[in-house]
Amino acid sequence: MKDSLLRFITFLRGVFSEENGTPSASRIIMLGLAIVSSFCLVLLCREAIHTTAERAGMILSALPAIIASMAAFITAPYGSNKLSAAIQSFSKKDPNE
Repeated sequence: MKDSLLRFITFLRGVFSEENGTPSASRIIMLGLAIVSSFCLVLLCREAIHTTAERAGMILSALPAIIASMAAFITAPYGSNKLSAAIQSFSKKDPNE
C-alpha cells in the first residue's frame, strides 16, 4: 500500500513538472480550471435534466460549443506558457547566425 502511494506521488510530480523537473504552474492552473469546468458541466447537465423539454433542447444544442469553449479555457495557460517559451527561445538566438 505504501509503495503504491509513493509511486502515485512520483507520478503526480511527473505530471505537474516540466521535462527538466521544475514545477509547472500552468499545469497546476489547468487542473484547477478543469475542476471548475467539470463542475459547471455537471450543473448544466443537472439543469437540462430538471427543466422543460424546450429549455433542455436549447441547452443540449449549445453543448458542443460550450464544451469546445471550456476546452480552450482549460488549455489556455499551457498554450500561453509554450508560446512564451517559444518566443523567448527565438529571441535568444544569436543575430549573427
